[in-house]
Amino acid sequence: MATGLSPTLRIRLSLSTPIFRRFSSLELQLPTLTVSTTLHSPHPITLDTRGPLQNGTVLTNASFSFQHFSFYDLTTDQPFTYPAEERECGNPGGTLSAYDLLTLQPDKEYVTYGVMEDFWVPLGMLEVGHEYRISLEPVNVWWTYRTQKELLGEKGYLEVDEGEMARGPLVRVESGDELRLKVEE
Repeated sequence: MATGLSPTLRIRLSLSTPIFRRFSSLELQLPTLTVSTTLHSPHPITLDTRGPLQNGTVLTNASFSFQHFSFYDLTTDQPFTYPAEERECGNPGGTLSAYDLLTLQPDKEYVTYGVMEDFWVPLGMLEVGHEYRISLEPVNVWWTYRTQKELLGEKGYLEVDEGEMARGPLVRVESGDELRLKVEE
C-alpha cells in the first residue's frame, strides 16, 4: 500500500524521577526512562527495530540501552563521553524475523522503558553532585506499510538484501525532548 505521505514518529521521553542516587539499594528509587512513540500515518507501518548498526533501537525493551542516548554534563558544561560498547555490527540486511520487527498502529501510543540501573552501563561513571542533560540519539530505520504477517509469510522470516534496506524507505527515530538527571549519593 503506497501513499504520498511518509509516516512520522512522535517520540516523547520522560523520567520517573530527576534524581539518581548512586548507591541506592531499593529499585523503587532508581529512575525509569520511558519512551512513548506515536505513529502519524493513515496506515500501520512495520519497522526494522535492529537499527542501522544492528544495535537495536529504543523502540523495543530488549534493546533499550544507554548507547541510544547522549549525555551532557551541565555542571562542567561539557559533553559526557563513555567508552563505546564492544559489539558486532552486522549488515543492515540479512534475515528478518518477528523479533526484529515492530508494527505500529496510527495514533496509538507505544511505550518502552528501562530502569536505569538495569541497562545504563555508564551510570557508575556519572559524578555525584552533577546534573546531566539526556537526549535521544536520532537514527533512521527501515519501514514498510506491510504487516509482519505479510512480510514474513508462512516461513516466519524474510531474507533482505542489504542494499534494499539501505535505500529505504527510512523513518527518523528522534525526539526534541531533553531530560535532566541529578546524581546524588
